[in-house]
Amino acid sequence: KEGENGTSVIVTRKTDLASYNITGQNTIDLNITNPKKVSFNIKKQDADNNTMLPDAEFKVEYMSFNAVEGTVEVSSSGSWTDKGIVTTKDGSNGTTKGVATFKNGDPGIYRITETKAPSGYDLTDAGPKYIAMTGGLPITEVKVDGNTIKIDDDTEMAFKDDKQVSLNITKKIDKGDMKIEGNNSFTFELYQDINGEKQYLKNLTISTEDGGDKDGSFTGLSQGETYYLKETDIPAGFAFESLKEDGKSEALTPDGDGYYAIPMPDDGTDVSVTATNTYLYAQTTIMKVDGEDGTPLTGADFAVYRVKNKGTQSETEELLTGVKATVTPAETDGYYTVKVLLEGKEEETFRIRETKEPFNYLKDTISCIEFTIENGKVQNEPEWSSSYENNNTLMLQNRIFPNYNGA
Repeated sequence: KEGENGTSVIVTRKTDLASYNITGQNTIDLNITNPKKVSFNIKKQDADNNTMLPDAEFKVEYMSFNAVEGTVEVSSSGSWTDKGIVTTKDGSNGTTKGVATFKNGDPGIYRITETKAPSGYDLTDAGPKYIAMTGGLPITEVKVDGNTIKIDDDTEMAFKDDKQVSLNITKKIDKGDMKIEGNNSFTFELYQDINGEKQYLKNLTISTEDGGDKDGSFTGLSQGETYYLKETDIPAGFAFESLKEDGKSEALTPDGDGYYAIPMPDDGTDVSVTATNTYLYAQTTIMKVDGEDGTPLTGADFAVYRVKNKGTQSETEELLTGVKATVTPAETDGYYTVKVLLEGKEEETFRIRETKEPFNYLKDTISCIEFTIENGKVQNEPEWSSSYENNNTLMLQNRIFPNYNGA
């Protein structure tokens, strides 16, 4: 039984030596030897490639044998003694990487349970595992809950966990001919199905620079699990277009609520997807000139209108302000850049009207430049031709807005 000096021999019968006719000068030597102390190793490995892993923690529990020879049978629900925590080593100072050693123990049954996986791994080999260490006692078989366990053999004391994987996202902007200046941030949310409901896990924000591609990752995901991805908080001027897994030709299809199912493989590889957004801006350039000779004019202001239901009785003009339209004049050459925000990926028609005339010229409140454009398109600068002189219709058709000197 277990005592203050460890495990000792159990005396099961006491016999008077006189029964063996040993009397007087006859003697007998009686040697009682305590069992040896025991040690065993616990290994921690990557479940996919058996790489040895440091920094895993294991709880060690102990139960003494209920016999000193033959067969021992115990129940896992019996009384276990906590023997503490052991940790797999990193291979420094002469230790073996990925191995934890339990030393100087008493003979008996040991139950080992992993309590903490290495960083970057899921605790998937939950155990527990059992081993019987005899210390030299003539134990021939040990059963826990009727299952035979290894005796004096720690080769099966290897715990294997799955490495956590990543969902890598490349944010791509389909900007067509447009240029994007500055940073734009896009947020993704990740969910997991728990009991039939999508539960929020975490989010990821990817900030692009001048419209270039930018990468980000959700890390710490579990192999074999299915996650749900959704893009939220899309900046003004951008529309979500598609989500495609790298290496596959077909884009993923969302469910009715806009969630994209992303199954993670069970072989330890990451998943990479490309999320594409469409840039909804388009740009044209107009020219302000003296209608008689084509001299470039500056100092004018313009308003931009979106034409709705063009050519029908319900046609209307919507004045665009702020981010919906900007008109930026060049310094000296009479050109004005007009940048408009479209409502979608279909062509739209716009009209440009003068709100302030150049100095010493008559204001034109009747004429307008009309242009039709789709997102991502940039219309070239118009060029003056002598054939345009005093021909307002031809000039306006070619995005040239004339003014004339007044008295």
